[in-house]
Amino acid sequence: MDACQHGYPGPGPQCPTGDQVLRHKFFVDWTDVAGKKGEEFDFVIVGSGVCGYATAKAILENDKTKKILMLERGPYFLPEHFQNLPEAFRDTLGLPGLTETFPWTLTEATAKGQNGTATWNHGMIPFFGGRSTLWSSWCPRPAWKELEGWPQAVLERLKVCKEDVVPPVDYSACPAKRPCNTELFNWAEDTLQVQKAGCVACTGGNNPVYEKLQATMRETLMPKWNAAVDYPEGEEKKAAIWHVYRAEPAPLASRGCHENGTDFLKWSAPGDLLQLIRDHTEKDNEENKNLKVVTEAVVTNIRHENGKATAVVTNKGNDRSGAPVVSNEVSLNPNAHVVLAMGTLPPTTLVRNSFPNLPKVGETFSAHFISSITAAIPVAALQKEGETFSDLEIGAMYVAGVAKNGEEDDFGKQFHIQLSGLYVAHPKRDSGTALRYMPDVVATASPEQLEWCKEHKCAVFVCAVLGELDIPGPGEAKGSSFRGNPADANPTTNSELEIFSNSKADKLTWDAMDQATYAMLEKLAGGKGKELHYWNVKENKFQDERYTFHVEGMVHESSTMPVGKDGVVNEDGSYALKGVDNVHVTGGSLWPRGGSWNPTMTMTALCKDMADHLVTAQQK
Repeated sequence: MDACQHGYPGPGPQCPTGDQVLRHKFFVDWTDVAGKKGEEFDFVIVGSGVCGYATAKAILENDKTKKILMLERGPYFLPEHFQNLPEAFRDTLGLPGLTETFPWTLTEATAKGQNGTATWNHGMIPFFGGRSTLWSSWCPRPAWKELEGWPQAVLERLKVCKEDVVPPVDYSACPAKRPCNTELFNWAEDTLQVQKAGCVACTGGNNPVYEKLQATMRETLMPKWNAAVDYPEGEEKKAAIWHVYRAEPAPLASRGCHENGTDFLKWSAPGDLLQLIRDHTEKDNEENKNLKVVTEAVVTNIRHENGKATAVVTNKGNDRSGAPVVSNEVSLNPNAHVVLAMGTLPPTTLVRNSFPNLPKVGETFSAHFISSITAAIPVAALQKEGETFSDLEIGAMYVAGVAKNGEEDDFGKQFHIQLSGLYVAHPKRDSGTALRYMPDVVATASPEQLEWCKEHKCAVFVCAVLGELDIPGPGEAKGSSFRGNPADANPTTNSELEIFSNSKADKLTWDAMDQATYAMLEKLAGGKGKELHYWNVKENKFQDERYTFHVEGMVHESSTMPVGKDGVVNEDGSYALKGVDNVHVTGGSLWPRGGSWNPTMTMTALCKDMADHLVTAQQK
């Protein structure tokens, strides 16, 4: 599109789109990269979300001369995380078939609930930046035991804490000290701008929003690690919550001080990706970009020969009538690498179709099933003596546990609680501010809950409790899978997702995480369970009896192309498909087991590990 001519010698363009504007300054046209032109690139990254951005960033940090092509299936939609935008934008997200798509088919038994409570899995966000514009932003570091089943080589490169749990850290100071000084995790936290709840302030100290309620939650749930509380001998054990082994102030990707002085800014990929393009564009020649991005380019196949990818095939190349104009593929030079960074399930479909002889692809599937528990606790039970809460108080804690089977050393299946606390003295006045600061706006308090809490002088606690979907071992019950669907001729959607969430392990995990959540809430209420009120989802009101809502939709899908000796992907740092030297996998599909910790920060660290390995190999 030509630049505006100021009305001379005639009118300029009258109906530009947002994507056209970005293409003029940042993106490139398909014709600029199609066919043999693709051979200029050292890397082709498929996807522009967290893993796509992290991989490109790490490559260019290693070697700023590298040429990268990024193919994004969707157009530009949001400039940043929707929580940083006016509240009305919230209504545009999570719309099935529009802002969330499902490129697969559920089995009938799954969809009808015949295989358990979980009947579907959340889809993908088909726009520039991917799900990073709509995610909770919780970024915990997994501990050694939480990575059980992962290849030793990967753990050693990550330098995961070898203690049973994350070691004691004084979270009363800001910034909190990093446990286990590992370069990959540190890089990932810096890339995602992670900060602890309670350290939300640009100038140090506590932010008034994450202050008194946050301190109460931390001191109640972290007695043995809290520097401000001196517990007598034996009291720490009494304070323990069954099934729970660690708690910490929520690590949130939300630090914006380095950009504009904003104390709480949810991180997303679009802005940082545009800045990365800008930083690696020749100043006197804007056509010369080291990172070129093409939007609305759906990858449909990867051509290969003798164990090496030779071209990436897309839906591009035709005019509006369907007639071919240019090649629909990007040719690869002999030393180029293809990085799949488009989530977990879409790359699994792509790999299965492109490499049909590759075994085990999609044979396993895991994810996180969810319990939703919301409770109200009187403010009087939360305030310290002589203390008065501010008009708006927010707190967030990450609480990790395991479904034990009565044995002290049985680690079992993992779960964690994303605990968000909220006290709003004036809901109508402060709802917009509360929304912007909330740790998880998907699991947050409703206007009805806040009004009830105002009337009854309570704070509301929203618990999103995530449990690990079981992957049965050999000879055990049938497990979930993501296999091919012969009835679908579309190469981007011809997969079938079957979910089983009713195994003995799943039921044990669900029971354990619900028990732990109720125990945690009673602990916050000072052991006075009778003062707790629980939100009844069906009747839309608080009640005295416990109420748990088991959510049908799952999140954090994983484990379809696991890394490791018996998996689909190599563990040597290349994360390449076995038998295909130059096609590399990122994201949750690598997970040998689902775990329960939020995966994004670890995904980011593994992208850095892969980029370091590949750039070093190219330089030899």
